[in-house]
Amino acid sequence: PTREGQPPMPDMSSPAADAHSATPVLAQRLALLRAELARRDLGGFVVPLTDEHMSEYVGDYAQRLAWLTGFGGSAGNAAVLADAAAIFTDGRYTVQ
Repeated sequence: PTREGQPPMPDMSSPAADAHSATPVLAQRLALLRAELARRDLGGFVVPLTDEHMSEYVGDYAQRLAWLTGFGGSAGNAAVLADAAAIFTDGRYTVQ
């Protein structure tokens, strides 16, 4: 549902399948997030792996980090700025 005066929320139900087929989808999602940041005059956004309750085990509905980045690990965060983005993980994730 659309909130009054707000654009519709993007569909978060389909995380990226693999890096090659998902790259255009992930780029579009990043562009949408950056557009929303600009619209709200925000300098950046942190995307945690946790859900809105900081749960240890995150349900499929709340896989925000996977939705935005394609990262499927169990520990990580992302930071998105207007001109840069980064993902932070622990040492277990060197290739993904």
